[in-house]
Amino acid sequence: MKPEAEFLRDENLIVFLRHGKSRLDGRYIGKTDCGLSDEGMRQIEKLKPWFSGIRFGKIVCSPLKRCRESLGLLQITGDITFVGEFSEIDFGQWENMDFREIEKSSPQELERWFSSPYTFSFPGGEGIEEFCSRVERGWEKYCRSLSGPLLLVSHGGVIRVLLCYLLGRPRSAMFDYSPETGKIILLTRENGRYILPENNERKFELR
Repeated sequence: MKPEAEFLRDENLIVFLRHGKSRLDGRYIGKTDCGLSDEGMRQIEKLKPWFSGIRFGKIVCSPLKRCRESLGLLQITGDITFVGEFSEIDFGQWENMDFREIEKSSPQELERWFSSPYTFSFPGGEGIEEFCSRVERGWEKYCRSLSGPLLLVSHGGVIRVLLCYLLGRPRSAMFDYSPETGKIILLTRENGRYILPENNERKFELR
């Protein structure tokens, strides 16, 4: 493992940041374009000293407000691209609902989701496989060629999909990862392969 200062300048470094908590935290919000809560803003503000030590070659961000606000609070300058493919999944009829409301209104659909989580399509929304393909296309189009450290500001679902895709794991492993709001996950590339650095979560967790 390289010393941290050198590691953070590595042109093969990828920094995933999940946006801070939104004003609708606790509800299913995918395409819903809501901003950060006060707590979410505080989460991101705490990250500013860490990010000040990195000069990113490329910055990509979901166009949804909670991600744009998170990036803005970091006050990072650089080559910024807003990528629609990195928007969160569309929950369709379940948008803005909490779990109890979904359980009450759509018990049969909810059971289908539990029994076939990786092939499910949200009622009136996006299918899981469709979503994964969209995110993977976004990576190939906008991020495949690295030119210095890359920052990607996005959503929990998007980061799960990309971790599986880049680490060569099946889509069915996406729920092995639990990106928290306002937290970072790091990847690096060595000899053409993407890897999670040792002690990633412990070493780089910011409190």
